Amino acid sequence: MTLPNRRAWVALAALPLLAIAGCAENPAEPVRGLAEFTKFATPPATMPDFVQASRPTERGDYLPVGVDGSVRDIKPKNATGAAATRQELEDTAKANQNELGAKPKP
Repeated sequence: MTLPNRRAWVALAALPLLAIAGCAENPAEPVRGLAEFTKFATPPATMPDFVQASRPTERGDYLPVGVDGSVRDIKPKNATGAAATRQELEDTAKANQNELGAKPKP
């Protein structure tokens, strides 16, 4: 059997590798096993006990992958609430200016 070009040889050589990778739960696992066998990679190191003990067991205050963080439980303020917040911010700014004894530069 003669193959016409180099691409055909590459495709023919890749078929067994793709078949092996397709049978694995993790597609990179056969490649990793081959790399470890040929000494191009080392097996992953086990985590020391003090490292495992120092990590928290409960989840932190971060969002896991795949969770949409844009959904919030707060409701927007109405006009009265917005005016009250604006007044509170202006009062705080005036208090800060008086404390510093200077007016902000425009």
